[in-house]
Formats: sequence, structure tokens, C-alpha cells
Amino acid sequence: MNYTSLKIRIQYDRHLSLFSTCLLSASLLIGLASTATAATLNLECQTNGDQYKACVKYAQVWAQRTGNKVNVTADTSNSSSDSLERYRQQLETGNSTTDVFAIDVVWPSLLGEYLLDLTPYLKNSDKTPFFKNMLNNNARDGKLIALPWYSDAGLLYYRTDLLEKYGYKAPPVTWLELFEMANKIQTGERVANADFAGYLSHQNPNEGFTCIALEWISSYGGGNIVDYNGKVTVNNKSSQDALELFASQLKKVSPANSSNYTGADIRKIWQAGNGAFMRDWPISYTQTKAGRLANKFAVAVLPRGGVGGKHAATLGGWQLAANKNTKSPKEAADLIRFLTSSEIQKERIAEGALPTIKGLYQNKDVLKAAPYLADLFEAYNSTVNRPSAVTGKRYTDVSEAFRNGITDIIQGKIPVKEGLVKLEADLNKIKGAGW
Repeated sequence: MNYTSLKIRIQYDRHLSLFSTCLLSASLLIGLASTATAATLNLECQTNGDQYKACVKYAQVWAQRTGNKVNVTADTSNSSSDSLERYRQQLETGNSTTDVFAIDVVWPSLLGEYLLDLTPYLKNSDKTPFFKNMLNNNARDGKLIALPWYSDAGLLYYRTDLLEKYGYKAPPVTWLELFEMANKIQTGERVANADFAGYLSHQNPNEGFTCIALEWISSYGGGNIVDYNGKVTVNNKSSQDALELFASQLKKVSPANSSNYTGADIRKIWQAGNGAFMRDWPISYTQTKAGRLANKFAVAVLPRGGVGGKHAATLGGWQLAANKNTKSPKEAADLIRFLTSSEIQKERIAEGALPTIKGLYQNKDVLKAAPYLADLFEAYNSTVNRPSAVTGKRYTDVSEAFRNGITDIIQGKIPVKEGLVKLEADLNKIKGAGW
């Protein structure tokens, strides 16, 4: 190699080395920029059912797709009330540690001022698929502060084998029919099984019982405890008719000590085969399918009240909301959008999480895998909301007064008429000059 060729080669190698160095530097800068712009979100979910597992699983899918990071923590509070109080205390201080929360359906009214308005970060197409009543539940003062994640509504579970055995071709249409059928089946089954009960329902006086008692009076046309104008309406003839029926009949077809039973307690009795009918949430469906009653039960809408009555199922479920003080509002809203999307909700049906998107209840693929959803569509079109929106921060006091008052009536501690008068007075005392 001559001098000229060697000089050219050296210059080429120097330029190549310089180019490689620049390329490496650029790559590092791009990587640093990518890391710098990626958001890290903290998501907290309840531990009940499969909620926490779903949070972990699908939050990581979102993180992989977007390049962001999600830390998922579990709320290990002893009760929903404890969770609410802890969230309230955290949010009141302006704490931004947790970016996204899973919240109960009645909490938007109690936490709304501390939650992020999702509206600027969502398209109309992100919102329109949801059931309108569920979306409205999460709207406050023109702001959308949460999206419905998965839903709950009261359902009637019944033993198809026992209905056939005792000559019934269909589940009861009215509550009176239910008690008549429950009594007949219970009488027959107790010949061989003294523990058998005609009807199972949560009667422990907590928030779950508020939902159940509201279904009773609403199905008779007795309203929603407090109407949308803020008037206490619980004391009326329809509520009286409903409570007279339940006060006289419920104890006849329920297990002993039912006043202490929560949802978890009655599910154990039901899954052991010791009940003809059960009022419960959708969570029991997949549990029952996996047990001894797999091919011996079905679900239906809850019975309606008397003449002029209607089917009424209290709306439950969980929402996803973002902290107003989050440092990453755009990413927090997008995580919520993704977790509540049709794509994810469709996958979660197999876990027993019922969709909040109406189209999934009419989707052929979904109905082929879960045919019972066709029946639930009617239930979701007849849901009744607890009066959390109108009573705001006083809802917890309203709920406690309502369920305790109804419990006293059902247990015979006070006559129905007198009990409703007292309950009306207690609620108006809570209301004071206004909600």
C-alpha cells in the first residue's frame, strides 16, 4: 500500500469511528429521551374477587404498549367504608402518590372534588359505548370523573332442577310468587334436609343490605329513598306494601340467624345446595358454575312488586378514576380508557366481571360463550341508583339510617307504618337545611 492509499484509509477509519461515536451518542440520547418522557403511574385496586389480578395483568399490557410503567398496589382495608375514608384523607391533603384508583359506584359523589376531569383526554367514541345510566353516575358538574370498569346488579339465582321437581316451568315473576314457590320447595326439601332454605339473601345491615332493601321498595314503586330533587320520599304506600310482604314472609323461608349473614355467608349455603332461590350479585355465577350446582341453576331478573310494580336491581360495580393532583393526567386517563375498553371488558367476562358496555350484551361471540348475558341485559336496563348523587357527602349517613330502619322493620322491632315515619324523620334530620 502506497502513502496516498494509507492516508486515505486512515482518514476513512477516522471518519467511520467518528460516525459510529456520533451514532452511539444519538442512540443514547434517544434512549434517555424515551426514558425521560415515559410516565410511571401508581394504580391501586381492591383485593376482592379477581379485581387485583385484573389490575396487574391488564395494566402491564397497557405499559408494554405505551412504553410507560405501572406500579399496582392492593388496598387491604378491612371494609369498603375503611377504603373510602382512607382515600378521602389521602386526597384531601393533595397527596399525588396514587394516580389511579378503583372506586365503588357510590363514591363519585363523595370524592368527586378530588378526582380528575377525564373529558379533555377522551374522545366521544371512548364514552358512547357505556350504559348511559352508568356514565351519568360518574358525571359531576359537567365533568366526567370516572369510567365504569365492571358492573354489578342484583340478580335472582334459582335451582332449575328443583323448579322442575315441584312443577314450576319458570322462575317467579313477582315477589309474592317467589315466597309461595320458596315455601313449597322448602317444605318438600326439609323432609330430607333440615338445613334447606327456600330463599337466601344478604340481611346483615351494611351497604349490601341498603342495595337489597332499595330493590324491595323500588320494585313496588316506592322510589329511591330520596328523589332527584332532594326530597325524602321513602315513607309512602308502595314502600309500606313492600315491607309488609317482606316482614311477614322473609323469616319463613330464610335460614336461622339470617340477620347476621353477608353475601359471602349466603353463597356458601347456596353452593352447598341448601337453597332454592338466592338474591346475589353476578360474582356468584362463575363460582356456582365451578361447583356442584353447575348444571342445576340459572339466573333471572329480580321479581317485580305487586300491581303496577317493576323489576328493580340496584346498580353496583366499580369505576376507575384519577387523582386530580396526578403529575401525569394524560397517561392516567389513557390507562383508565384502556382498562375500561371493550377489548379488555370482553376478555374479563370469563373472570365473572360483567361489562359496562352495552354492545357486549348483544355480541354474538360473547353470547355464545356466556349466554346468560342476554338475560342480564334486561336487568341492566332496569337498574335503580342509590341516592348518592343527590345526597353527596351525606350519603353514608343516609345509607346507614335507611338500612338500620329497614332492619328494625323486618325484624319486627317496630311496625311498618311507624317505622317508615321514623325513618322519614331520621333522613330529614340528616338533610337539615339541604343536602
